[in-house]
Amino acid sequence: MSQSPANASDSISEYGKSWTEIIKLVRSGTSWSGRERNCVYLNVGGDESKSLSRFANISSVSGFDFSDDARAIAITDWDLDGDLDIWVRNRTAPRVRLLRNDCSNPAHSVVVRLRGTLCHADAIGAVAQFKTSTARPVTQSVHAGDAFISQSSSWLHFGTEKDAIGEIEVLWPGGKKERFAGIQSGKRYELVQGTGKTAELADPQDAPKLADATQQPLPSTAVARIVLQARLSFPPLVSASPNSELGEEKGTIRIDPAKATLLTVWTSTCPNCLSELNSYVESADRIKSHGLQIIGINIDNLQGGGTSSVDLQSFEPNLCHQTTEESLTALTYLQQALFDKYPPFVVPWSFLLDSEGNIGLMYRGTVKLEDVFNDMSLLTASSADLRNLASPFAGSWFTKPVTQSEFIEYVAKRLYSQDQALGVHYFEHAIRTEPDQTRRQHLRSQLVTTHRKLARDAATVGDFDSAVSHYRRAIELGNRQEQITANYELGLMFASNSDFTNAETHLLETLRLQPQHSNARQNLEKVRQQMNSRQ
Repeated sequence: MSQSPANASDSISEYGKSWTEIIKLVRSGTSWSGRERNCVYLNVGGDESKSLSRFANISSVSGFDFSDDARAIAITDWDLDGDLDIWVRNRTAPRVRLLRNDCSNPAHSVVVRLRGTLCHADAIGAVAQFKTSTARPVTQSVHAGDAFISQSSSWLHFGTEKDAIGEIEVLWPGGKKERFAGIQSGKRYELVQGTGKTAELADPQDAPKLADATQQPLPSTAVARIVLQARLSFPPLVSASPNSELGEEKGTIRIDPAKATLLTVWTSTCPNCLSELNSYVESADRIKSHGLQIIGINIDNLQGGGTSSVDLQSFEPNLCHQTTEESLTALTYLQQALFDKYPPFVVPWSFLLDSEGNIGLMYRGTVKLEDVFNDMSLLTASSADLRNLASPFAGSWFTKPVTQSEFIEYVAKRLYSQDQALGVHYFEHAIRTEPDQTRRQHLRSQLVTTHRKLARDAATVGDFDSAVSHYRRAIELGNRQEQITANYELGLMFASNSDFTNAETHLLETLRLQPQHSNARQNLEKVRQQMNSRQ
């Protein structure tokens, strides 16, 4: 578990990195709770003279010891039978469980609602104590947000002996105490501040009946059809070997920008992949008539054996491209950035791209050509329609649709933690797609800051070529002040690497942009002294 900084001097960076690693584990399917079962303890009484209680672990016999990744509970008399039931909210499926308390003596309780007149109407913060002549007093208080991301009922529930009669003393917010007499077991009351009188409430209407059921998560499947809520450019795929029939040399796999494209990742050891490829070959005329091109990426060269179990020459050349490990990893990172929980790698794995090379849909597992033809109409859908199509459930939205630039920025930030270069690539794509000038400048400033950080990191490990590249990109993207900062830092880096000619160039540029930059002037003098001493 990530440790919080103990003082201001502790490394915030290391703390942030620790949380990043934790989130990666959680998104990979690791249990947050270490797969520990839920626990519940029963108060079995104790030494009343010392006001001590003993508790027994009844986790198993109560049925509460699920191995769920439980996060929160809310306690309420859900079925209105006089005993308390528990709603449990889990991080993973099943997300919600109702644990109904079928106590054999449901009438042995008192339920009270407090109403404030001189304080908050819900009497939040009030403390109530139920007293009888035969049992130890029981104390409850009214809370707002009484547990982690949950809120239990504001009704106060007191477990009692059978036929118990007593009184309730309320300490209201503000410090005044008030007694309410004649409280009987099995009843429901409203106690109003300042009246001193008990108001018995009628029995509530029957709660909706919920039949007992064994709640099992739906079986997981790797097959899915995913509609992206905004267009996202497909990452460059590097060809692993020349393809003479396509006229390609080693470089980026070409995608015809004038057509919609179905790009499929496949292996020869996958029967579904081969079946899908055969259907492409058999339906070549229909595919052409729909204006669709299909590109296959065979990754046998990246598997353990390194060779294909079928003759790749038996397929159309456009179905047998091969790519690099780095390109496939980038594609995997992109998929992970789109989901809160990382989906497993599966083939066939297909992407439907629009005529500009943007991803419209993603298919995990086999997809029928007829479905692809139908989905091609979604490549021109509006942002509002895409948001509805991307959600698995119908409903009402309380937020505005995300813009394409906002969506790409989100993906870029997720990618940056996995692959900095890929994150920067998508950040630049977010800038290009942003129509609002103010927001575009804000994104550009973030990217400039990122390039400067990457430059400093590269210089620290001695990778000066990368550092120079990042600084020059920061200068290219930055506003005047950002150019001043990047030029100055780049000049200092060149000086530290004894490249005084380039150091002089960038320090002079700093002074051209900001003549009063005293640090640049002082360092320029030092650089020129070094240059003169070497002549």
